[in-house]
Amino acid sequence: MLARNIAYVQKPILCVAEAKKDNFEQGLAQRLVEMQACQWTNAQGSHSIDIYGIVTNGTTWQFYRLDLDNQVWETLPVSIGNIENILGQLNYVFAQCEINLSKYN
Repeated sequence: MLARNIAYVQKPILCVAEAKKDNFEQGLAQRLVEMQACQWTNAQGSHSIDIYGIVTNGTTWQFYRLDLDNQVWETLPVSIGNIENILGQLNYVFAQCEINLSKYN
């Protein structure tokens, strides 16, 4: 999880999971449960925000967003051979997380 300072238990904004044995379906299921838990935790503190998630095995990356209507948005899997795409998506996710963090102030 990624969150501001040590308050990650109180205000998580990003979840990353390893796709163990390249099982992206299991990684996704784990990620979605954790993303919903993050969203619920934030809502308890009156912070309603989209939650972002990543599932990777280090070679392949897939990015997710859970919006406030419980809609899940996902990218196609991206191979490490397309590092520019991965870095661009990471940049986007971190920028969105920064925007979400600014809502806590």
